Amino acid sequence: MEDEWTAGRWEEPLSLCHWLLKVVSAPGYALAENDKLAIQDIRHEFASSDDFKDLRRLVDGQDVPEAADGSPSHSSRIRALMIRILCIADFVCTTPYASQYDGFRLVAENADAIVLDEAGGMHMADALMVWGTQCRPCAMAGDMRQLPPAVMERDRNRFRNQAAVSVLEHFQKTRNPTFVLNRQMRIVEGLFDLARQIIYPDVPGITYGEMARLSNHPVARRIDAWAGARYGYRPHPDKILPVFLHCKDTICEKSGTSRTNVLQNAAAISFLDALVGSGAVKASDIAVITPYRANRRKLEAVLASHPVLADVAVSSIDAFHGREALVVVLVMCVAECSGPLFVANINRICVSVTRQVDALFIIGDIDTTDMAQLDGKQNKNLDKVQYVDAEDGLEVPVKVKAFGLLLRFFVENNRVVHFPMGHVTHPAEAKPEQMDSAEDDRTGWQETDEMDPVGVIWVDW
Repeated sequence: MEDEWTAGRWEEPLSLCHWLLKVVSAPGYALAENDKLAIQDIRHEFASSDDFKDLRRLVDGQDVPEAADGSPSHSSRIRALMIRILCIADFVCTTPYASQYDGFRLVAENADAIVLDEAGGMHMADALMVWGTQCRPCAMAGDMRQLPPAVMERDRNRFRNQAAVSVLEHFQKTRNPTFVLNRQMRIVEGLFDLARQIIYPDVPGITYGEMARLSNHPVARRIDAWAGARYGYRPHPDKILPVFLHCKDTICEKSGTSRTNVLQNAAAISFLDALVGSGAVKASDIAVITPYRANRRKLEAVLASHPVLADVAVSSIDAFHGREALVVVLVMCVAECSGPLFVANINRICVSVTRQVDALFIIGDIDTTDMAQLDGKQNKNLDKVQYVDAEDGLEVPVKVKAFGLLLRFFVENNRVVHFPMGHVTHPAEAKPEQMDSAEDDRTGWQETDEMDPVGVIWVDW
């Protein structure tokens, strides 16, 4: 892939279609000299065999009708070529479902070894579908603190409790060898501190790898410098920290079983317009995630028609599991009036704060929970696991204290910005020139060190 950190679900490079285009020498595609000999042989056969003369004419742009003598159709010949390419690949990456069809199944059945990625969210049935019954070597990678396997129709599924156990959890609890990786290789230095403190406090010795050094992340430095100048905080010289944009007095509205927050969405659009307009990052390198599907749909509708932000990816937290983006903007949706609700589920918190590479901005309400109670003995329920309804009606475990500690991280690290809601327009009515202007923002900066002992930055209008 040209950019391994893009937010897209699919990229052409290294895909099966990409290799097929190279084999048939489609315009703009050619095999490299160092590509393996087996695929060079397929390319030579395609170029010289009479069996492919009609396909060669198709590649040249000619109109070639299907043969009437019962010989294989164009599509069947193309499919056969693709299967041959699959069978000579050193590695084939696919989903458990797709591995059971056409050439993928042939590869899965004959592979020397199996690797299961995101095994912490994979059903046992999905894993066994790929692994088979041959006891081939199998390596798994995953994180049980992220989202567990999804179980549909729980009321009609008598094996729902078993289905909620991932293949990784099963093998860990059956005493198979497990290695805890404590070196962060992807996220820029400092940006994993939040997850380390809230999600992984029991994992010793978490460090950052060589590629996570700030010197290797110029986009992170540009964004942090821009945000620091715009919102009046001092960037850290040696690391990047996430930023919380506090939207006061917003309303988390019910929408059927889901929820929306119009003002937080408007603040997100305003912020994104300013960020992309600064030139620090491209819109295609940004992903907006939010816990509620109804809120996601509202954000999608506005961003899709926006002249600057149409390339910003929008997703629910659950759907973004396993994906990454250079910049992640989390729109929490919940507020002081609603409390944290199911957003305090530790698995969703984990996914929310670990999908970024260079920058993480959270748009929400810093008063969603009362942080003054976090250390108090009078409210022991904050540290207990409670069960609340998610938007699909299922009960999920939440820890209000974990959510409160997440908010307190920003206060303690002086990374809370009071977002100027006075100039925020309803997303459906907002015009680009009305949104958060960089020129206007230069009025009224006040440094936290001098005026706010709890570490909140106020931007006055």
